[in-house]
Amino acid sequence: MSNTPAWGPQQQVPGQQPAWGPQQQVPGQQHGWGAQPPVPPAPKKSGKGKWIAGGIAGFVILGAIASNSSDDTSSAKSDKPAAVKPTPKAAASKSPEAPSVPTVPKPNAAQAKALIATLYNIEPGLAGKEDRAVSRSRNVCLDILNGQSNDKVASNAEDRFEGGTVPSLSKKQVAQIVSAIKATFCGPTGKGGPKNPVAPKRITTVDRFRDYVAEYGSANEAAAAKHVTKIQGGDDINNVLDTADVYTDFSGAFSNMPKAKLIASAFADWQESRGKSSKNGLVTVYSSGGDVLGNNKF
Repeated sequence: MSNTPAWGPQQQVPGQQPAWGPQQQVPGQQHGWGAQPPVPPAPKKSGKGKWIAGGIAGFVILGAIASNSSDDTSSAKSDKPAAVKPTPKAAASKSPEAPSVPTVPKPNAAQAKALIATLYNIEPGLAGKEDRAVSRSRNVCLDILNGQSNDKVASNAEDRFEGGTVPSLSKKQVAQIVSAIKATFCGPTGKGGPKNPVAPKRITTVDRFRDYVAEYGSANEAAAAKHVTKIQGGDDINNVLDTADVYTDFSGAFSNMPKAKLIASAFADWQESRGKSSKNGLVTVYSSGGDVLGNNKF
């Protein structure tokens, strides 16, 4: 009977495998159960390694995007049709340019002098401010140059010159204004007038008064008006206390009083025709010696 116990690990005999338990691996020999030993897990990468790997992957992706974008751009450029240079015939078919706007004619020194003198003779207030009178006249000339009708030219001229020192203008005066503009620098069609027009002699206030009475007054009034030598006042109206003095060459006082009354009455009519009547106006007629011959409201 053996001394080996019935239980417990068997004693290994040299050159003999144990009856149970894991087999001992002989060099160059696979395990007894025939399966490959499990592959050990890959070592974990440190945090720094992850960042480096991520950065490399990002650069690769960006490079791919840039390459695709470049390809797309090149493709778009290659797809765009080349510009066609216009032929001489095509260039000649361009639409015509818009017509140029006429420039406002401007009078030279001689023309301006003649214009102002003529306007003054029509109505002194028209030439009160020479620069303004020239500017308004240039606009009238532009209407003529643009081919406006005669009625439209006259209507615009009346609107431009009437007002202020010239409260109202008659149709005759408006026609005279347009004629003066044509004769001095504008010309009949706006293409220019004479380079050196002769300025007319200025008409005095007395001349205008006499001309008015001769045209619109009675024969007796026209005869009496011929004795008028000087007129002062009556232009600037304030409707508070407006006065005008009319001097004559009458020598006698009492004998010429009836004629003085005719003059005073005609003066009131003349003021009204010029738009210069006053609520509190008084005209006084004097003899050559300064005696009062008569007066009247105007």
